Amino acid sequence: MSAFVVTYSHIDAIVRAAQAYRARLSNFSWGFLGSEIPDPTDPERKTIDGATFCGKILLEANASSVAYRYKDQPEAALVAAYRYDWKRAPKLDGPALIKAIDCLEYQSCERPDWRETQAAKMLHELRSAAIAALPGYDSAAWSLRAY
Repeated sequence: MSAFVVTYSHIDAIVRAAQAYRARLSNFSWGFLGSEIPDPTDPERKTIDGATFCGKILLEANASSVAYRYKDQPEAALVAAYRYDWKRAPKLDGPALIKAIDCLEYQSCERPDWRETQAAKMLHELRSAAIAALPGYDSAAWSLRAY
């Protein structure tokens, strides 16, 4: 299977879900969600919203992975042009969100340092939050009794 850069709507859906699960996420991974910060892809360092910043982290990891896989240059312009679109961001939860996270991880894992990247940590934490939010998760037994 070939690696590809996911769509902006894919990134937007994951960022939208992170905003919805924000209470379950640490500031270490997703702490920029409610902030205005300098855009690292803008030479003038104009500020962007935290949701866009988080999306750029995810998109850059994905584009960098594809470039690494195919010995190509990362799609810097694609990452620089990204802006979170909260009005059009698809709403995903449960299995659909977990599958979208799995897809992005699979498309972003080609680099040898993937597991140490901020994007990997963000997706791992969001997956854990999505699983914990599944119906019945809180009431399920933590451990099982011996026979």
